Amino acid sequence: MRGISNLRPALPKYNITWDPKLLLVYLKGLFPTESLSLKFLNLKLATLLALITGHRLQTISLIRPSNIKVSSTGYQVLITDKLKTSSSSSTPSSLHIPLFSEEPALCVASLLKRYLVVTSSFRSQQADFLFLTHQRPHREATKQTISRWVKLTMELAGLDTSKFKPHSTRHASTSTALKRGVPLATILKTAGWSRESNTFRNFYNLPITDDMDFAVSILQAAR
Repeated sequence: MRGISNLRPALPKYNITWDPKLLLVYLKGLFPTESLSLKFLNLKLATLLALITGHRLQTISLIRPSNIKVSSTGYQVLITDKLKTSSSSSTPSSLHIPLFSEEPALCVASLLKRYLVVTSSFRSQQADFLFLTHQRPHREATKQTISRWVKLTMELAGLDTSKFKPHSTRHASTSTALKRGVPLATILKTAGWSRESNTFRNFYNLPITDDMDFAVSILQAAR
């Protein structure tokens, strides 16, 4: 098997990724939070959590309200369930959800607080996980359901979901973070990779696609 893997090494799923600004501009428009239905609270919160943490959607689906702790800078979320890359000796992952007062429409900490308030009235004691479906009887959302929410949000924002799948939020956010000067060690830690991991270097550090010149030429043709 090792010989086969050497002959046919794993290749990145994407050779380019998309600019998160496209998605953030759309999500910024879903405001004020108090006016959003549970459906759009789900879409916005799930997508923003995927973007700002750089984690897989599996991780997002395993957030438990009981593991969300208030901190001076926002929320700390401990992921105690076993993840795809967890080993028997792995320490639990921790997600930081910061306050973002400079742009209230994109403050994930405030959005999370609102979500907990809205869902508290119908969250049963048996509901261990954060996300609940927006259709009654409001069951716990699976990873597949959350993936569909992120895909729908990407489509609503104008992203080509025939090319970029929900998991590509991980590619987009980590590649953008590096481009904007975030230290590699911080990216690896935030997204749940070890310092020795080559995964980001080999599969996620991608150039951001920029079709601006093409898009502008199309728009100018409408004059």
